[in-house]
Amino acid sequence: MLNTDQEIKKYQEQLGGIIKTGTVLWHLTRWDKNKIAMLIQNSIKDVKGKEKISFGLSVYDAGAPDLAKQLIKEINRLGLTIKKELKTTGRPVRFVTSKEPTLSSVIIKTNKLLESGSEFVMMTTPEGVYIGQTETIQDWQDWSERDFGRPLRNAKSGMLPPKVARMMINLARQEAPISTLLDPFCGSGTILMEAGMLGFKKIIGSDISPQAITESTENFAWLKTHQPEKFGSETKLLISPAQDLDKKITDKIDAIVTEVYLGPPLKGGENESELQKNLAELMTIYGQAFATLSKMMNPAAMAVVAFPAFAYKGRTVSLPLKPMLEKIGLKIEEILPSSLKLPFVTISRSGGIIYSRPGQRVMREILVFKKST
Repeated sequence: MLNTDQEIKKYQEQLGGIIKTGTVLWHLTRWDKNKIAMLIQNSIKDVKGKEKISFGLSVYDAGAPDLAKQLIKEINRLGLTIKKELKTTGRPVRFVTSKEPTLSSVIIKTNKLLESGSEFVMMTTPEGVYIGQTETIQDWQDWSERDFGRPLRNAKSGMLPPKVARMMINLARQEAPISTLLDPFCGSGTILMEAGMLGFKKIIGSDISPQAITESTENFAWLKTHQPEKFGSETKLLISPAQDLDKKITDKIDAIVTEVYLGPPLKGGENESELQKNLAELMTIYGQAFATLSKMMNPAAMAVVAFPAFAYKGRTVSLPLKPMLEKIGLKIEEILPSSLKLPFVTISRSGGIIYSRPGQRVMREILVFKKST
C-alpha cells in the first residue's frame, strides 16, 4: 500500500509506463451527465491553491467503446456545465480542454491542474463509468530529455523509446535478483542508460557496429554528467557480433534485455517474396546470436527481447520465433495470457506484446524467455 505522493512518484518513475496515478472516487452504472457534474463540482469548489479553479476532463475506453464515444461527444458540454456552477463560488474558473479525448501530462503540468483544481478521468467499462481524480503525472520532461536531449540518436538503427526500454528491464527483474545485465544489440545505448538509472551493478553493451559503440559511449558520458546522483553502474562496451560474445565476456549474465537488429527499412512496396527473404535472413541472425547468448545466461536469467513484426497488407506478420528458441533450449514465458482481452494491449500468439505506433511498417514483438528446465 502506497501512502504518500513521494512513494507513488518513486514507483511511477521506476515502472516507466505509468502516465498518471489517481484515486477512483465514484462508480455509476449508467451515464448521467447531471449527476457527474454535481459530483465533480462539489469535490473541487473548495479546493485550495491559487484563487482560480482549474480543471480538466479525460475519457478512457476501458472495455466499453460505444459508451466512450458518447462521453467524448458530451465532454465539452459537461465541462461547461461544471464551470458554470463553479462560478457561483465567486472564484475565477478555467476549464482546460484538448483536441484529444485525454489530457496529456504536458497539458496537466503546464496548466497547473494539480495545484488548484484537478483532472477528472472517466473510464468506460461494461459495468458502467468509473470516475477518478488524478494525483500524480509522469515527469515527461525527464523522459523527453533522455530521449531527445542526449547527444546522439540514430534513426536508421531504430530508436526504442526510453519508457519501453525501462518496461522491458522491469520484466527481466520478475524472478532472481539481477547483478549483471547485457544488451548484445545496444545501438546508441537506450536500454543501457535506463538500466544505469535503475541502479544495476554491472552493465555490458555490445554491437557489431563501431558507430553504435561510439554513440553509446558518448551518451553514457552525457548521462553520468547530467544525472550523476542516479547513475553509479560499472559499464563495459564492446564491438562484437552477438554470436561471438562468449569469447569476450566471462561474466555469467543475469538478464539480457535488448532490441535486436530489425532488418532493413521497409519502403512499403515490398512483395511477398522480398518480405519472406528478409524474414529468413533475420531468423539466421537471431538463431546464431541466441545459441551463443543462451550459454552465457545464469540458470535463472531472464531475457526480454524486442523482435520485429511487420505490417503487411492489413495483417501482422510475426517471425517463427518459438520453435527457434525452443531448439536452443529457451522457453517463452507468457507476459499476459493470449486469451486475455485488454483495450490498450495487443497480445501476440506467442504470449508476447506487440508494440507499435500508428502507421508503422515495422512493429516490435516483445518476448520474455528463459532457459528450459
